[in-house]
Amino acid sequence: MENLLKITSISEFHKILYLSPPDHPLISIIRDEDALGNSELSDELYNIRFTTDMYTIMFKDNKSGSIGYGRNSYDFEEGTLIFGAPGQVFTSPKKEDAEGKAGWTLLFHPDLLLKSSLSHKIEKYSYFSYEVNEALHMSDKESGMILGIVNQINSECKQNIDPHSQNLIISNLELLLNYCLRYYD
Repeated sequence: MENLLKITSISEFHKILYLSPPDHPLISIIRDEDALGNSELSDELYNIRFTTDMYTIMFKDNKSGSIGYGRNSYDFEEGTLIFGAPGQVFTSPKKEDAEGKAGWTLLFHPDLLLKSSLSHKIEKYSYFSYEVNEALHMSDKESGMILGIVNQINSECKQNIDPHSQNLIISNLELLLNYCLRYYD
């Protein structure tokens, strides 16, 4: 595990996981069953250290375990959110720990936020920093609220891009981040 895989784009992340190209170049939601259920996924992608140039929000459900994060590990159990900022180091789970897992990963590149008010506010979401080493455990009601917003973001990403797309995606993303801040507090 000496090597560090550096992932610089959403498209590259999709290619590594043998997924079809993303619907949007700067934001993507990857369902665990799509990525981990892929028979082409190489055994060498499990239990590796990696970093991305993107913000990462992972939701884990129906499985207990841990994922490496920097020098620590996050514990996760049913209904858990895990956050990471660009440049932070993760260790992917072992193959046996990944099997049967349900959840999703939302990735967004900082360039998505350019020319938006969220680009100036992103630092207030302290759960993206290494200082927060405890994952966010949510109730069923909270998980449902978060999933509803993520589904709205996913739906908007699948639309044909028009003059409103960027604003709607960012507005929903900010709503998601604000609910996460509420649940952390």
